[in-house]
Amino acid sequence: IDFFLRGTFHFKFVFPLGSNMDIYPLFGPAIVHYNWDGGDDTEVGIDLGFGFGFDRFSFEVWAGVSDRIPDITLAFGVSF
Repeated sequence: IDFFLRGTFHFKFVFPLGSNMDIYPLFGPAIVHYNWDGGDDTEVGIDLGFGFGFDRFSFEVWAGVSDRIPDITLAFGVSF
């Protein structure tokens, strides 16, 4: 993979009400450019997933809908 570009749209829901945990669905476009043995190929697809947020930390799981978009992506984030 030469490059992988993903856009993200998410909606946050506080669960349960009053707690510091957020659960949110994720969706967005993804573009992947491959360079296989001198041949170039670009794939466009959709990613679907969900995330959990705890105070400043988050964990996200993505699944690619298109054939050549990465099947599963895991992400961990820290906000400052």
